[in-house]
Order: sequence, then C-alpha cells, then structure tokens
Amino acid sequence: MAVDTYRIAMGAYGWQYPAWSDDFYPEDLPEEWQLGFYGNEFPVVMFPADYWQQDDAIIAEWIEDSGETLKIICEFGSIEQFLASEERLNILDTRCYAIACKARGSELSVDIISSLSSKPWPVCVELSDDQDLLDSAVLDEMSSRGIGLVWQGNKMPPRFENSRLALTKIERQDVGMRDLRAVVETVLQQTSDSQQTVIIFCGDPPNIETIRNAQIMLELL
Repeated sequence: MAVDTYRIAMGAYGWQYPAWSDDFYPEDLPEEWQLGFYGNEFPVVMFPADYWQQDDAIIAEWIEDSGETLKIICEFGSIEQFLASEERLNILDTRCYAIACKARGSELSVDIISSLSSKPWPVCVELSDDQDLLDSAVLDEMSSRGIGLVWQGNKMPPRFENSRLALTKIERQDVGMRDLRAVVETVLQQTSDSQQTVIIFCGDPPNIETIRNAQIMLELL
C-alpha cells in the first residue's frame, strides 16, 4: 500500500538483518530481494546513515528491486554528511520521502536552518543533546521554516504542528502495548493530515510484530 494512504506510516530502521531470515524473510529469499519483500508489507523504511558507505551501483540495485511504492527516509549522521551526499539522493529519485539529519543543538544556526528548509525534501533534525538546550529563537526559526525535531516517544513530544515531517523514532525494542498505544495516540493528536507523519522502529533487529501491532492499533483508534 502506498505511503500516502496511511495517516501514520510505520516502518523499520533498515532492512538488512540476518535475524529476519528466521522470522520475517522466507528462508530461500535472495538477499537482493529483501527490500522488495519488506515493501510488500510496510510503506516506509529508514535508510540508516551507514548504508551510504555502499557504492551508488548497489544503492541503485536496492531501489530497482524494491517495488514501486516503498518510500525511503534517508538518515544522515551529521549536517555535513547530508550536504556532501545531497547529489547522491538522485539515485533514489521520487522514492526519497524525507531526510532525518543528526545534529548538535549548537550547530543549528539561522543560516543552517535556512539551508535545510530550502531542500526539496522535508527535513527533520535528530538532536544529539537535549532539545531543551535549544534557544527559543532557534526553535521558532525551525518552526517557521517547517523543520521538525525527531521524537523518541518519551517525555514530551517536540512542536510537531508546523513541521513538514513529523518523525517519531522508537529506539526501544521492547515497547509494551500500553506504551505503544500512548505513542500512537500522541502522534495522532498532535499532527494533521497535511503533514508527512512517520513512526520508525529501531532495534537489532527491529521487532516486526511491534510494527504490525502499531499498524493494527492505528486502525482501531
């Protein structure tokens, strides 16, 4: 199903996990077909920053074999990595759904925020320090330019309302049903249909059943 048909699109942080060969991928599925198989069940995947270590030809093969509807959120380990890799995103063409960029709060100057907001993709920043350390003027500038902050599903969520991308990244692998429902309800309450709203589940490997449960829960709320 296309990502735009979901009120909240849910997916995993990457798809290359040997453990998934035991409980998700068919045993005889070739590795190069894994992303296509994944895309038959989930509408979005996060492309981890270290995947960019692969050659362009390999990345192009991933995209070619991944079907037609799967969207990709591209993670970068720093603003510098994103800006240096920007041309490589052409490999993904329209499959690049959004950008998640790690950064320190001290890096987020007005000029940097302006640069990020000028990109053709929605951009979300994942802070390496506490978001409370951000100056209110920086937060206002980010909000006014549609730049979001990644929420980890704990504490209070950031200001979702004006961001083009509302991205939640669940680092915990053992999320209970009560906590999962609280995250889904919070995202629903604080975002709108006009935003690109995504929840990404992490782990080594991400728990497939948790993602499925979150999708079912969304349908019931």
